[in-house]
Amino acid sequence: MDSMISVIVPIFNTADYLENCIKSIINQTYTNLEIILVDDGSDDGSVLICKEYARKDKRIKVIEQEHGGVASARNNGLAMARGKYIGFVDSDDYINPTMYEELIGVMQKYNCPMSKCLLKKTFYLPNTKKLRGDDKLLLLSLGEVSVCNSLYKRELIVNIRFREGVSYEDTIFTFSVLRKIDSVAILNKKLYYYCSHINTTTSSPVKKLDLYKFKIYEEIDEYFINNCNNRKKVVKYLDKGKKISLFDLVIKIANYGYDTSLAPKEINELTTYRLYISFVIFEYCYLLGYRGKRKYKFYFFR
Repeated sequence: MDSMISVIVPIFNTADYLENCIKSIINQTYTNLEIILVDDGSDDGSVLICKEYARKDKRIKVIEQEHGGVASARNNGLAMARGKYIGFVDSDDYINPTMYEELIGVMQKYNCPMSKCLLKKTFYLPNTKKLRGDDKLLLLSLGEVSVCNSLYKRELIVNIRFREGVSYEDTIFTFSVLRKIDSVAILNKKLYYYCSHINTTTSSPVKKLDLYKFKIYEEIDEYFINNCNNRKKVVKYLDKGKKISLFDLVIKIANYGYDTSLAPKEINELTTYRLYISFVIFEYCYLLGYRGKRKYKFYFFR
């Protein structure tokens, strides 16, 4: 019998998108699933949708908790998970019907403890089947830190949990995983569909927690530079990762501004990176096709 995959879905006030998400999971071609829906204190009827689908499909389990954030919800799901493999889906996204069949297939074929496919709006990964040793950090260099387009062996992450009370918990989790493994199986197909909505954390003003991103990369740099085989290659990978990460933050500031809770000192903390960020914007506006659109650069110098 096929090994079971536990799919963990953290949910908070996504009733408008939730059914599409759940349907995409229950209709997977890989059917040996444990689907764990974790309602994080929703007040929009999301939990009623979860319970209705649980009545229809015995593979679905529903956890209700007080609002504690996405990291807390994922951790509670991990505590309940029984599958040999673990996957994550965000409740306002959806997945290709063959995603888990293909992810587990490539993981087993190349004997890796983790596999990863493409997000709909991701950079393309290299045309390879497996990343080994220092080259696994290419995932960081391309900003590929989401847990949602990945599949993990349970034994790999049994003692890893999402850091609660911070932003960018996916980055921290991925960093913790990459420290433990030597290879990642790569599936160069877009099988996870990321949906951006106006009320999501990625579509809101920059908050104090967003500044934590800088501290995360300091921690990542310190570990991998001191524990690598090819220092020059690793520094290059990590530098590219920081540029993509900072570019995303700049776009967020340009589109949504700063949250009123940010103190002037914290805003100044961002501007200390302005020269570095100007190079980031120049490089990635060109890469992403924003040629001539210099408003992002000028935003930081107004």
